Formats: sequence, structure tokens, C-alpha cells
Amino acid sequence: MALNNFIGKRKWKAQFEAGRDAMAAGNFQQAEQNLQQALEHAVNISERDSSYGDTALLLGQVYRRTERLSEADDMSKKAFEYYKSVFGPTDPRTIQAHLAIVLSHPEESQQDVDVIKATHELARSQFGDGSWQMIRTAALALPSFSSKEREKVLADVQKACQSVLGEERMKLATWPGVAEEFAMALSDQGYRELAAKFMGLQLRMNEERFGAKSQEAALARLNLGELFLQAGMAHKAEIAFSRSIEQLKLKIGPRSPEVQRATVSLARALAQQKKLDKAAPHLTEALSLLSSTQITERLDVLAALLEQKCLAAGTDSERGALWQELESLWERSNDVGIKERIFAGLMAAQNRLQQAWELSSADRFLHAVLARVRQWRGPHHPDVALVMMELCSCAVGLGDNTKAESFLEQSLALDEGVDNVLRAA
Repeated sequence: MALNNFIGKRKWKAQFEAGRDAMAAGNFQQAEQNLQQALEHAVNISERDSSYGDTALLLGQVYRRTERLSEADDMSKKAFEYYKSVFGPTDPRTIQAHLAIVLSHPEESQQDVDVIKATHELARSQFGDGSWQMIRTAALALPSFSSKEREKVLADVQKACQSVLGEERMKLATWPGVAEEFAMALSDQGYRELAAKFMGLQLRMNEERFGAKSQEAALARLNLGELFLQAGMAHKAEIAFSRSIEQLKLKIGPRSPEVQRATVSLARALAQQKKLDKAAPHLTEALSLLSSTQITERLDVLAALLEQKCLAAGTDSERGALWQELESLWERSNDVGIKERIFAGLMAAQNRLQQAWELSSADRFLHAVLARVRQWRGPHHPDVALVMMELCSCAVGLGDNTKAESFLEQSLALDEGVDNVLRAA
């Protein structure tokens, strides 16, 4: 066995070194031939050394240089699995193979914190602080950084992005959308405003590289708008969505999934700003586009439409249909957050009825809400007190002082907090 290993290693070494030299000379066909033979010899070496992984990794580089990307990815994965099984997950050779994988397919990154952080440090050392490789691996490693590490990475990524938009502009054509990847990683960690900042940099890169009216710029603007919306910056979101829709309709058609997504988002941005009349046609269209599984988006659109119909003298049948769908969402969901959003939407709608002096409709509406909230929260919850205070307001408007006084007393008995007392005043 020892003799066979010795002979096998000599054969492997001869082919491996020949392949490495051929690759260095730019003779990729010869390099591939030598390295494939070296890989066959490495398989037969029973002693577990690095020969198989080294060969697979180098052969993967040959495939990548000749744009055979699928085969290159396959070799990187084989090298990683081999190194990991022989030397462990954090061995430098394992990390090198992992870097080769994530630079092509970041979604295939390992979840091990030590592996991801080591991969990021390797990318920094090999490609530099201003490289896209540093940014891609930083996005993957972001959840593992301490606050101090995160601050440094934020500064480095911003500097790298600004550099490629300035003095390093010649590199822009080779950069994938890593600023967007970093923005989405920030968003996943809850840093929505920071995420929007880096998505804005991606938008500028796409405009510089592909043109201000390109599909790539429009998609980056759509993503930027969604980050604005999540950060509560609805006006900026509205502007981004409106421009994105115009460009996407021209580039990929008005019925494309991207235009539909932007339409839904624009409707939600307008609704957040209470621009209900302007939002109405977009909300109606959005409702027809949303699937039953898009619960949060559908809820927001339904609540805004109901509020608009209550403000603008919608028919009872229109309001009833929207109420029934919100009621159905309420029944199907056990999520407290969903129920809270529905409750807020219903209270906003009844407030519009009161503003429109449809007090009898508001009274009926509030009694239906009261039944729901009592069942959900229990009879002594502050939300019950809130509904009763609104019923008091309706009763005053209808001239029924006896009912008004009764609802006022019940509300204050349930909630003597400052907000409720101020409402009573």
C-alpha cells in the first residue's frame, strides 16, 4: 500500500506541476488535460493528503478562465468537501475553496460563523479592501460582526463603492451587484435606512454602467423604493416607484411581474401618506395582482381601500366586500401583529366615516369592531376602551347623550391612561 501511494503521488505530482505550469503559460487546453490526469491519480492515493483538493481547486480555476462556469463551480465544491472532511471546516485550504464557491454563488455559503468570517478575511487579503470580493463576503458575514467590526466594514464598503464610481471607474464593468447584496444584508439585520443608502449606490452604479433609463437602473430603483417604504420614508418610496414603473413598462412591458410588484408597492406608499384619492386606482389594481399568500401586502391594500371608500362615499356593497376580506384575514391568522394591523386599519376607516359625517354607518361599524376586539383581547383591554371612546364620539354626533355618557364611563373604567383621558376631554 505504501509503495502504491508513493508511485501514485509521483504520478500525481508530475501531472499537477505540468498542469500548473501550462496554466501559468496560458495554455489552458494542456493544463486541463494534465490536471484531469492528476485528479485521476489523486483519487487512487489512499493516504488522505491535500492532493485531491489542490487539483480540483486548480482545475476549477482553469474552467473558470475558459468560461466553463458550471464545471468550475463543481470543482470548487469538490475541493471544499474534500478539504472539510480531511482538514476541518476552518482550515485555510477549506476556506480557500469556500471563497471560490461564494464568489460565484453567494447563496451557497456555509452558515458556520467562523467559516464565513475567515472567508471574508481571506477575500480582503487576496483582493484588497476596495474589491467587490470584499463586499460580497462582508454581506455574508454581516450578522457575525461586532458593532465595532460592523462600523469598519460599513466605512470600507462605502469607500470601495464610491471609489468605483470615481477614480476606479474602469473597474465598474467587472463588478457584480455587490452594493445591492450588502444593502439587502443590512435590511435583513433591520438597518433599513443604511440599506437604502447602499442601494442608492447600486442605483448609481447601474446608471453609470447601463444607462439612466436601463432595465438594471429601474430594478435598482424599485429595490430602493421598497427599502424606503420599509424605513417609513413613504414619500421617497413613492418617487422611486413612480419612476421605476415608467422605465419598466418601456423595457419589459406593463404586465411584467416587476411592474406588478412596483404597482403594489406604489399603492402602499401612497396609502402610508394618506394620499387615498391618488392611491385608489393603484390600490384597486394592486388588489387584483396580490395573491392570497401575500398577507401583509394584501392587508395594507385592503385597509387603505376601505379607508378610501369610507372617506369618499363608497357604496355599502364596496365597503362590505372589503370588510369581509379583512374579516377573513383576521379569522385565518393567529399572528398578533396581523390582527393589530387590521385593527388599526378598521379604526382608521371608521374615523373617515366620522369625518364624512356618516355617523350611523360609523356607529354600526364600531359595534362590529367592538365584538371582534372583545373576543380577541378580552373585555378589559385598552383597545376595547378605545373603541368605546369612538362610540361615545359617534353618539355625541348623533345627539344621543345618554349613550355617549354610558360609553364614556365604560371606556374610562377600562383605561384611565393619559391618552384615553385626553380623548375623553
